Amino acid sequence: MHMKFIYSLVILLAIFSSSSAFNPYIPPWVRILINEKEIILSEEEKLTISLLDIDNDNKMEAVFFRKNSFILLKKNGEVKEYTSIVDFEGNILDDFSWVDFWYVDDQLHVDYDPYFTSQGQVLHLIKESSGTITIYFENNEIRWYGI
Repeated sequence: MHMKFIYSLVILLAIFSSSSAFNPYIPPWVRILINEKEIILSEEEKLTISLLDIDNDNKMEAVFFRKNSFILLKKNGEVKEYTSIVDFEGNILDDFSWVDFWYVDDQLHVDYDPYFTSQGQVLHLIKESSGTITIYFENNEIRWYGI
C-alpha cells in the first residue's frame, strides 16, 4: 500500500514538473487533435487552453490565443484560426495584437438591447487601458460586440 502511494506521487510529480504539461482540466480529445493536426504550442498556450460551447451545439470546443489570433478546436476535428475581427460586410476591422488577457463567459446579454443574446458562451478580449470586445457565434459565423 505504501509503495502504491509513493509510485503515484512520483508519477504526479513527473507530470506536473514536465515542461510539456497541459492544463490538467483539458480532455484527451483536445490533446489528440493537437497532435493529429501537428499544432505546435508554447508552454503558456498549453496551460491557457479553455473549454467552451461557443456555438451552442452542446459540444465543447477548446480555444487558445496566440500573439495575433485565436484558435478554435472542435471535437469533430475541425480547427479554425481567427486572425482578425471582420464586420458583416467582410471588411477587416482589427487583429488581435492588442489583447492583454481573455476569458470565457456565459451567454452575453446586453442591458440596453433586450433582444440581443448570444447563442452560446463567449470570449471576452480585454485591453487593460481601453476596453473589451466580446466574440460570439451567430448562425455559425463568428461575430463581435464592443463593450
